[in-house]
Amino acid sequence: MEEIDSFQCLTDDFFSKWLAVAGYNGITNYIHMLGAGHIRYYLKKWRNLNRFQNQGWEAYNAMITAFWHHRTKK
Repeated sequence: MEEIDSFQCLTDDFFSKWLAVAGYNGITNYIHMLGAGHIRYYLKKWRNLNRFQNQGWEAYNAMITAFWHHRTKK
């Protein structure tokens, strides 16, 4: 548990620096999961990330991207 909390402290530092450099446009799905504490939650709940898969979000993102690029005038 202590290592997970230490990891989140480092992640919070990284997230604030990333936000200062890249702004809100630089927040990808993965950066969001780190900064919002989702990774910490899964590590505390299951002690690993084996059950955590991002395939559903990737598929949803691909669907939204396809819609945006093929069905809008941008």
